Amino acid sequence: MFCPLKLILLPVLLDYSLGLNDLNVSPPELTVHVGDSALMGCVFQSTEDKCIFKIDWTLSPGEHAKDEYVLYYYSNLSVPIGRFQNRVHLMGDILCNDGSLLLQDVQEADQGTYICEIRLKGESQVFKKAVVLHVLPEEPKELMVHVGGLIQMGC
Repeated sequence: MFCPLKLILLPVLLDYSLGLNDLNVSPPELTVHVGDSALMGCVFQSTEDKCIFKIDWTLSPGEHAKDEYVLYYYSNLSVPIGRFQNRVHLMGDILCNDGSLLLQDVQEADQGTYICEIRLKGESQVFKKAVVLHVLPEEPKELMVHVGGLIQMGC
């Protein structure tokens, strides 16, 4: 019983000691309606104090569409790009290694895979995280109808 436990723990300890746990590539999925806001998380977790140098957010809309920049952050300056210019903001605390992105007024064309890349000061390693955004049509509005009442219209 001791040997299998040793085989399981050894790779975990090696990953931890080499810093490989810093790389997280699990692609979560997020579903929102047209007009809603979407908060896409991108947090770099490390046991060491590391400083964010640069953040890039890109959108890969699908197989036949070209990838496009959404936002980049460099030297304390956050720059939204193109059609996202008035709708995206970094919401995370950069000092806490959080480069999360808020996309407002989501449109159907915003659907796709968003890739966050965080570069650390003095490191060649790049942390990447993918978030798959699904966009549903706008939620139907409630319509109130009064039945049996007298409606008078005049000119």
